[in-house]
Amino acid sequence: MHTGTADSGHYYSFIREHKDQGDERWYEFNDHTVSDFDINELENECFGGEDGFTGQGMMQMRSQKWRNAYLVIYERKNQQEIRDEEAEAVATGVRPAASTTVADQVESMMDEESKSTVAKAVKLSSPEHPIQQKILLENQKYW
Repeated sequence: MHTGTADSGHYYSFIREHKDQGDERWYEFNDHTVSDFDINELENECFGGEDGFTGQGMMQMRSQKWRNAYLVIYERKNQQEIRDEEAEAVATGVRPAASTTVADQVESMMDEESKSTVAKAVKLSSPEHPIQQKILLENQKYW
């Protein structure tokens, strides 16, 4: 997650703990503070919008949220399970059904405008994009 603007801000993470029993818990890692996180709040935490709060004189106020998702997903795979699944697929000729990933879950929560914005950002971050080429050219003098 990122709070702030393009010029400055603060990063923190939501991390899912996997357990063998299928139980999972989510945590917010924010500098030296680690706290439980309700995954049902993910949409509220990640996709901008407005926040409500109580201002001076108990007046109800609204303001733009300054936190937005900066998504990086790392998923640890159990190598033995992967080998077992691959061996079973070869033996039966049937590939296992793909499980739903966190990325799929996040994408399903996004509206079309957000999906379009992400697609544009991905294109802009491509090394072949003219903007990236210009950045590389400018940065060469520091190499």
